[in-house]
Parts: sequence; C-alpha cells; structure tokens
Amino acid sequence: MRARGVTFNLEFTQFYQGLAAGSGDKDFDYGGRLDALINLDTGKLGLWQGGGFHTHLEYRFGNLSAFQDGILFPVNTGKILPLNSPDAIVASSLYSSAANLAIAHPCWSAKSMWSIC
Repeated sequence: MRARGVTFNLEFTQFYQGLAAGSGDKDFDYGGRLDALINLDTGKLGLWQGGGFHTHLEYRFGNLSAFQDGILFPVNTGKILPLNSPDAIVASSLYSSAANLAIAHPCWSAKSMWSIC
C-alpha cells in the first residue's frame, strides 16, 4: 500500500495503574489506547504531486481514574484524551498538505518569484 500512496502507523499502549500509597481506593485498573496515523500521498494516488491528506484516529478503552488522591492534574493524560470519548473512535486531527509551488518550480528565482519559464 505504501507504493500506492497509503501508509498506516499503528501504536497500541496499555496502562495498568492504581494508587500505591495515600488515601483512596488501592485497586489497580487496566486500560489502553490505540492510535492510527493515516497518510495519503496524492502524487502516488494519481491526483497531484506534492500533496497529501493526513489523519490521527484515537480509540481508548478501560475506565482508569485520571485524578487520584485529590490531585489537581491528571496522573495519566494518555488515558483521558480525547475527552469524553471512552470506547469511541475519534479523529483528533484531519488536515491536508501541499508543496509550495513557487519554491518547487525549477525556474524560480529570488529576483522574480512569479516569472514563467
């Protein structure tokens, strides 16, 4: 698929966390997340050279407590983001890219950026 312009990067992270000392529940919980980074190369897909579409899909599972023992900041931001979406797939980013045609053009010069050869 890479030769045709589609790449997937998958990252799977597991968490096993709990409160080792202090006041509160001493049970340990399990959870995790799956991140999928998908890139589409428009040149290899036959659309236009120098462009692409990119997305980051996130899925998290488990019910880990992010705020333990009365702290103000989460002990594990990887388990609370994206917000309000346990057991759901979320597209946290979706964007396109394109090469700067003025710089990529072989006849470009500092004197006249808009000259046509």
